[in-house]
Amino acid sequence: MYSIHTRHFFRRPAGKMVTSAVFTAVVAFGLLGLISCASQTVRHLKQHPWSLDKPQSMRTNYLRFDFICTQNPKGLEVQGKALPLSDGSIPKWATWARDLWLGAYLSDRSGQVLAQEIKVLPAQELSQSHPIEFSFALKPHSMGKPGPVFISFGYRLVLAPGPQQVLEKTGKNHDTSPVFFASESALTRF
Repeated sequence: MYSIHTRHFFRRPAGKMVTSAVFTAVVAFGLLGLISCASQTVRHLKQHPWSLDKPQSMRTNYLRFDFICTQNPKGLEVQGKALPLSDGSIPKWATWARDLWLGAYLSDRSGQVLAQEIKVLPAQELSQSHPIEFSFALKPHSMGKPGPVFISFGYRLVLAPGPQQVLEKTGKNHDTSPVFFASESALTRF
């Protein structure tokens, strides 16, 4: 007799089960709708007009990008190098990029991102004599609003005086050296 009561106690009434399923479906469709409305913007980043086959340079907060834009059957390509600014925005001791990614963004006049590529790069030295070399292929899904398009760059840098020191016996990080962090990237808006 007791088991009959507990079985009924844990059962949900059919109406509540339907209400719960409808609620879950509404939330799922709402999230899908929100995600589909999301877009990326680079309005806050430096933008340079897209210009084919001529050397260009763009200064961001911490890096200078020297690059050239080309077009081929694969899409739009951006190749060049990124150098730390020589005006002291990055401390002189911060010469090793332990954590590094670079990104290139193609956008319309309003800053709406039309295409992007982001690359995570291996740890490496970063100085005027050792710039970060890059090559991006941008494949826009649409060309946005009529008018010119622009190129912007993003990055994430964790810089230190040298490579990370790891204890040989334990394999754990034993590094107490200072780090410098800098980041600029596209923003997602809903």
